[in-house]
Order: sequence, then structure tokens, then C-alpha cells
Amino acid sequence: MIPVNLKIQGFLSYKELVDINFEQLHLASITGPNGAGKSSILDAMTWSLFGYARARNDQVINQQSETALVVMDFEYEQQLFRVRRTKQLDKTQILEFYIRDQDAQQWRALTEHSVSDTQKRIQSTLRMDYDTFINASFFLQGKADQFTQLTPGDRKAILSNILGLEIWEQYLKKTKEIRKDLEFEKKRLESILFEIDKELADEEQLKIQLAQTQKDLVEKNKSKESHNLLIDQAKLLDSARVNAESQIKQQKSDIEKISSTLDKTRKRQHELSMQLEKLQNQVQNAAQIEENYKQWLQIRLELDELNKKSVVYQKAKQELINIQHEIDNEYKSLSTQKKFLDEKHIEIEQYKRTLPEIEQELAFFIKKQDEFSIFISNKQKLHEKIQNLQGEISARREKIRHLEHLNNEKREHLKEFRGAGPECPFCSQPLTQDHKQKYENLIIKEGVERKGIIEEENKLIEQFTKEINEARIELKKIEAIENESTLTQNQITERRVNKNHMQNSIDEWQKKQSSEYQTILQQLENRFFEEKYQSQMASLHQEIEEINFDEDKHSSFQQLENQLRGTEEKYRNLETARGKLEPITKQLTDLLGDIKNDEQELADKSEKLKKMQNEFEKLYANLPDILQLKKELDSIDIELSQISRRLGADKQRLDTIERKKVDKEKIQAELDQLIVAISRYQKLEEAFGKNGVPALLIEQALPEIEAHANELLDRLTIGQLSIHFETQSEYKDKKRQDKKETLDILINDANGHTRAYEMFSGGEAFRINFAIRLALSQVLAKRSGARLQTLVIDEGFGSQDHTGRSRLVETINQVKRDFSKILIITHLEELKDAFPGRIEVEKTPSGSQAEVIVYS
Repeated sequence: MIPVNLKIQGFLSYKELVDINFEQLHLASITGPNGAGKSSILDAMTWSLFGYARARNDQVINQQSETALVVMDFEYEQQLFRVRRTKQLDKTQILEFYIRDQDAQQWRALTEHSVSDTQKRIQSTLRMDYDTFINASFFLQGKADQFTQLTPGDRKAILSNILGLEIWEQYLKKTKEIRKDLEFEKKRLESILFEIDKELADEEQLKIQLAQTQKDLVEKNKSKESHNLLIDQAKLLDSARVNAESQIKQQKSDIEKISSTLDKTRKRQHELSMQLEKLQNQVQNAAQIEENYKQWLQIRLELDELNKKSVVYQKAKQELINIQHEIDNEYKSLSTQKKFLDEKHIEIEQYKRTLPEIEQELAFFIKKQDEFSIFISNKQKLHEKIQNLQGEISARREKIRHLEHLNNEKREHLKEFRGAGPECPFCSQPLTQDHKQKYENLIIKEGVERKGIIEEENKLIEQFTKEINEARIELKKIEAIENESTLTQNQITERRVNKNHMQNSIDEWQKKQSSEYQTILQQLENRFFEEKYQSQMASLHQEIEEINFDEDKHSSFQQLENQLRGTEEKYRNLETARGKLEPITKQLTDLLGDIKNDEQELADKSEKLKKMQNEFEKLYANLPDILQLKKELDSIDIELSQISRRLGADKQRLDTIERKKVDKEKIQAELDQLIVAISRYQKLEEAFGKNGVPALLIEQALPEIEAHANELLDRLTIGQLSIHFETQSEYKDKKRQDKKETLDILINDANGHTRAYEMFSGGEAFRINFAIRLALSQVLAKRSGARLQTLVIDEGFGSQDHTGRSRLVETINQVKRDFSKILIITHLEELKDAFPGRIEVEKTPSGSQAEVIVYS
């Protein structure tokens, strides 16, 4: 990773935008006074790449800014990348990742859906995390001894990442996944074999069961044949029984027919006897019937003449009645129209009196509504005023919250600052009493100013709230006026409708109905409507006089004709009776002979029926029950079906067992192959594990790291110190013969004595750490295809004397060929010009500023 360009704004001590270009720098120092913002440049790098800096969350935001922004362009494996990270107050971070498309000359986004996923994408691209990065490339302030102070296990983890051994973890993960899949398949096959063995264990029992089922089938078929024979015999007997029953039924039917015929004949005989008696009575009164019949014929002739006159008379009389009805109807129609127009006339007179009053009321309400509209027109302006004031209140409350948050933050900041020792708790720079007092006074002054602003803003909020309440009171008044306006508008509408209705009614009366009213009054008063009927009525009265019809005589003849009308029927009946007497007498004699014959036949057939019934009882009393036999046969068929299914199922299971035997051989062969494969993958897991190939690679790399470190340490200490890496150590349990894996750092002095790291002075400890960390960076640059070609050293020179600093500078110059970019942070004046390039950092009122200086 080689930094190309860095943009910082609102981040830690950098308020305004600062753009730092690294392209012309190879070996350079970052210089400036304590607290100027030198280390913040490195914080910006680690924060942009990994989200880590000395400060966390909102603390990375400059105190006079609301947003922190860092954009870093860097080259990695001959490709140009850009990472952009921003953080706003009280909001989550925004992380963007890009790669430069050299052909299209534009940035192509690599950003994922979330910050965490984008962070994983960056770490995957760099193939390292934050801890590996700072151990291999960055000598951060206060963390020079980070690798030395780690546990042996953590050292091995960091070294694995530096050497690019994380690929073996991927191999191990993939191997475990394959092995687990194979073990799952092994368990599945073992389960199948277990089920197959369970089925094979039932084979002998199934064969015995099959033989018994076949025997049951033979016996049940014999039982079925026996029942079929019994049913056939029972059917023959039942057929004979049915035939005998049919004959008895026919005999009964014949008897019933004879009895019915005999009853009908006797009834007919009684009817003929009654007719004969009646005919004889009619013939006895023949003279009187004939006299009455002649009298009825004479009266009938005279009544026909009277009926003809009656038709003409009644027609003329009905026409007179109809004319009178028409006259009455016209009178009623005119009276109805007069009544309607009387009411209409009264209504019109009332409208004429009321119309001026309605017009006055309408004018009053229209004027009132116009006054309401003037008030209501202010409603929208009041709503807008309230909305604007509420927006002002929200903005000022947000400003107050921000200022109070700053005050609280500064109070905590000041509290921590007051409890600090000789070094600044935030930048670790030396802190004088004068500097401390000035900073404290500045914080207090800014706090008082912010408090004053808060008070002014609260006063404005109070004033705006008062104006809102006044506007809302006006709105309530307007709402009341709106309700009254609605009622007034209803009054206007109602009166306009009434006015239009009255005026239209008056106009219609004057144009048409007034003249109609006068015409109807004259018609009723003079009865002009009767004149058209007078001539027709006179003609009808004359016609009635000429007919000379006597209604009383006509009525008398009608009554007499009604009295004698039955004579005609009696005369006809007399003639009929005289013709029927002889035939009925002969018919009655024949019926008496038929009755005698039917009575004899009925007696004979009844006797024969009795004999047939006695014989039936003797022959068919104890017949076998066919229904019961059929039920038994159905049960046998059901049992046969069940036996057949059992037989088929047993045969199928035996066939399945034979197939399972073949399957078992195949599955057992697959299982044997799986066991071999699982064993091989288990061995691969051991090889890919931390004690396998990665451990061997670390052991191979350690001599090179150790040689580089000792070469550097020999140069820095003039041969006074050396180190040795120990990868195995004894267990505390002396009974154990094996050794545990470790990564211990042993330090030897000039006398060959091994001393603990804590026993060395600050300057010696720094040279030891510097040698080890620089050796790690060199090995990383050579072994990993130049994945990290940048070396950054933040401070550390202050612990060295003049000779020690000279040796460090000399050592850095000697290893510069191993790195594309080396940056050294220092506040020492004597080291400013020790390197060919420099980034000068200074603190200004608008925040830290940085300038790149390259010596020709």
C-alpha cells in the first residue's frame, strides 16, 4: 500500500480542507511543534482505511466543525484506489470505496450496501486488518512496543497475516467444510445400512408368513365354492315358490274382479228399479202436464213482443243517463279547476305581499357575508405565519441543543484537561502551566459566549411562541366566523330560491292562469257547458213517448213466464219416460240373471284358493335364507381380497429384500470410500492448521526476520544487543516429553546474558522494538510481493541521545531501498532536514495546515 494523496477536513485538528500529495516523496519527515497535527495525518490514514484513530466516534470531528472528512488515494499492486470516509455529529459513518479505471479515466465504485460490508471489502483488498497494518507498517505514537508486548499467540497471528498465511486458514476452512459434508454423507449411508439390516432381519419370518397365507387362500376358495352351490339350490326352490305365489295372487285377483263385477251389477239393478218407479209416476200425471205446456207457449209469444219494445226503450233511456253523466263530469272538472285556481290566487296575493320583505333580507345577508369574507381571507396568511415561526423555533432549538452539547463536551474535556499531568491527554505533547491556563481560559470564554447565545435564542423562542399563540387565537375567531358564514350562506341560498319561486309563480299567473280563472268562473255561473247537449236530450224524450212501452205489464208477463217455465221440462220428461218404460223393464230382467251366475262362480274360485294356500304352506315353509348365504359369501370374498393383498405384500417385501441385498453391497462400498476420504481430509486439516504448514512457514521466516533484526540492532547498539526467537518451550508439567508451540523474544546483552525486555532503558527498548518492527516490514516487503511498501515512524527519536538518533537516521537511509515510501514524524529541529523531503505542519486559527517540501 503506497499513499498517493490525502485530503483532510473537519478531522481532529484539521478544520479547513488540507490536500497532501505524496507522489514526489520517497523518504520524508513530518515536522512541526507539539500539538500541530503531525500524528493526525497518520490517524487520517488509519481512520480512512480501517475506521480506527486515537479518538473514536464523534471525537474525531473538529470542535468547530460538524462533519469529519478524509479521502485517501493509494496505490496497491499497481492499481489506484480511493477510500472516502465521513462522519457527521450524532450520525453514522459513510464509507465509500473506488478503483481507478485507467482506460475510461474515471473512478468505478466498489462500495457495498453497508459500512461493515464495505470495510470487509477494503480489508479483503489489502488482505490485512488494522492490527496487522500497524504492526507491519506503522510505528504509531506510544505503540512502538506493540508487537513486543503482545502474547506469543497474538505475535504468531500478526506474523501469519504479515507473511500472507491467511490463505491457509481459507484452505483449512474449505477442508473442514468438505470433511463435514463427507461425514454427513457417511452418517446418511450408515443410517440407510441400518434400515436395510432391519429389513433383512425379517426375511425368514416373511417366508413362513407367505406359506401360511398361501394355505389360507386355498381353504378360503373351497369355502367360496361350497357357498355358491348352496345359493344355486336355494335359487331353484325360491323360483318355484315365486311361481306358486304368482298363481295364488292371480286366483285372488280373479276373485276380486268377480266380487267387483257383482257389486256393480247389484248397484245397477238398484238404479234401474228406482228409474222404473219414477217413470211410472210421471206417466200417471200426463193430462195436467200437457195443459200447462200449452198455456206456457201462449204467454211466451206475447212476452217476445214486449221484450222487443223494452230493448228500444231502455236504449233511449240509457242515452239520457249517459248525457247527464257527461254534464255532471264537466261541472266537476270545472269546479276542481276553480278550486285549484282559487288557492293559487290566494297564494299569488300572499307572494306579492312577501316578496319585498325577502328582497330586503337577501340584501342584508349578502352584505353580512361580504364582511365575513374579509376576515376569512386572512386565514392562509396566519397558517403560513405559524408554520414559519415553528420552523424558526425548531432551528433555534436545534442550535441550542448543539451549543449545549458542545458545552457538555467542553466541560468533560476541561475536566480531563485539568486532571492531566505534564503531557497533553489528547496529543501527548509537553504541557506548560501557561499553556494550560490559556487553554482553560479559552474554553471558559467560549462556554460563556455559547451560554449567552443560548439565552438570546430562548428569548426569541419565547417571543415566537407568543406570536404563534396570538395567531392561533385569531384562527379560532376566523373558524367561528367561518361557521357563521356557512349559516349565512345557507340563508342567502334559501331566500334566493324562495324569491325566484315567488317571482316565477307571479309571472306565470299574470301570463296565463289569470285569464283561465275568469273563463272558468263565467262557465260555472252561466252553465254554458250544458248548451251542446239540449237538442240531443229533446230528441230522446220524444222517442220514448212514441214507443209507448208499459213497464208494469212487461214485468207481470215475466213473472208468469217464470212460474210456467218448468212445464217445458216436465213435458219433455213425460215424452222421454213413455219411450224408456219397456227397455228398462227388459234390462232389469237380464241383470237378475247375471247376478245369479256371478255368485256361483265366486263360490267356486274361493274354494280353489283355499286349497292352493294349504298346499303352499306345506311345501315352502322352511326354505334356506338366500340373503344370509350371500352375506356369508361377501364376507368370504372380503377375506379372500385381504389374503390376496397380504400375499402380494409379502411377495413384494421379499422382492424388496433381494434388491436391498444388492443395494447394501453398493452402499457399503461407497461407505468404505468415504471413510478413506474423511481420513485424508483430517490429515489435510492437521497440515493446514496453526501447527501445520503455517507453523513451518513461520519457522522458515523467523531466521530471516531474526537476521534482519540483529543486523539492524548490531548497527544501532554497536554490537551490544541481539535477539532470538524461540518457537517451542517446555510445559510446566515436567512429566510431559513434548513441547508447546510459542513465539518468545529472547534479548541477549554484550555479556551473553539473557535479560527481560522490561529491564532495558527507554532508549534501548525503542532500538529493540525498532529493529524488530523494521525487520518485519522488510520481510513483508520482500516476501509478500510488496503488499506493504510504506513505512511510517511516529516519534521515538526523543528517547535517543544524539548518537542514537544519528544511528537511527543512518539505518533508515540504508533500508529505504526496500520501501517505496518512508515517513518519519518528529518535532526535533535537528531532524527536519535529515531527509530529502518534508511535510511541514503548523497550527493556525483556522486549524492545522500542511505543506509538502521536496529538496532538489
